[in-house]
Amino acid sequence: MITILLITIIPIALWGVYFYFRNPQKQPIWDIIKIFLIGTLSAFPVLLFHQFFLKPVTLYLSELFHLSEIAILPALLKLVLTLLFIAIFIFIFAFIQSTVLNIFYKSSWSENFKSIYNKMYHLTPLLIFFLAFIIVEICLQFTLKVDFILSTAGGFILFAVLEEYFKYMINPFLAYKRLHSIGSAIVNALYVGLAFAFIENILFFLSTRNNPDFLTIFVYRSVFTTLLHVCASGLLGYFYGMSIFSKSILTNYEIEKSEYNAFSWLRNLFGMKKKSIFQSISVTQGFFIVATLHAIFNLLIILDFKKLSAFLIIFFSMFIVYLLNLKSTQIKYSLVGTDAMPDEDYEQLRLKISVLQHVKEIQEGQNINKIP
Repeated sequence: MITILLITIIPIALWGVYFYFRNPQKQPIWDIIKIFLIGTLSAFPVLLFHQFFLKPVTLYLSELFHLSEIAILPALLKLVLTLLFIAIFIFIFAFIQSTVLNIFYKSSWSENFKSIYNKMYHLTPLLIFFLAFIIVEICLQFTLKVDFILSTAGGFILFAVLEEYFKYMINPFLAYKRLHSIGSAIVNALYVGLAFAFIENILFFLSTRNNPDFLTIFVYRSVFTTLLHVCASGLLGYFYGMSIFSKSILTNYEIEKSEYNAFSWLRNLFGMKKKSIFQSISVTQGFFIVATLHAIFNLLIILDFKKLSAFLIIFFSMFIVYLLNLKSTQIKYSLVGTDAMPDEDYEQLRLKISVLQHVKEIQEGQNINKIP
């Protein structure tokens, strides 16, 4: 056990050092350690779900209500139980965070809970994903007589969705007094992914330590599977950061690209605010990209296309480093709305910058036209 722990933590530490030096804005080491420790919480619900919840509960309910007599019902039960399990942990995580804020900041527990539940945990991507699962299941059941959700491929895809959502659920624990830019949201999420990979690798290495190919398994998981979790969390952290600083980003859009009209029918139909729409779209978009990439990686492993999966992860990691170095991810949006940068001053500043950029483009165009 101690040997497995030691050989698992070495590559994790090396990845942590790598992303520490890749971060344009260095964090205190103690903050990174705290984020890592909090991030380990994301792995335990996934372990609980697969080891002690899904199989026994599904089997019990199937036998109790004779669900196996209708082909599609066991698959639908699996989706319902997955969604129920996630909803329970959303409540648990929101309860814990609300209590912490109430104790340390003396703010209203009920207001904390309502704010965290509504703003931090977006069920929209999960509902869309599960709706897609149901549509695929129905189509395959009635055409090819194939049970997609209960198949190995369907299980791996659902596993990818579950893992990414539980890593995402840790973000609200890191939001208060830590996030000042989209870049900081990416970095925090990277360390959450690293913590998740650490716990998962320990369990996997313990179960395969007697395998004759253990060295190959160890190297592949320590490099590519770990990097998958890290980069997937980092990319979702980017979209989560966009949702957190939605007010400031929307101000940019409205100054530089006129009115933000995306999904305006939602405002008309449900009375949703632009900020809420933008937040929901950001998280949904990020979650879909990340869960899809994770699912593709899992499917490539099933099909034994390890080299292709490795190239996918290398490209993925290069993209995350690119995101970290973007100027837009390093803007300190957290200043907006404070005494140092009131909303009105921020809007005026962005407007001046936009006008100056426009004038510069006109001047550059005129200079090009003057060239004989």
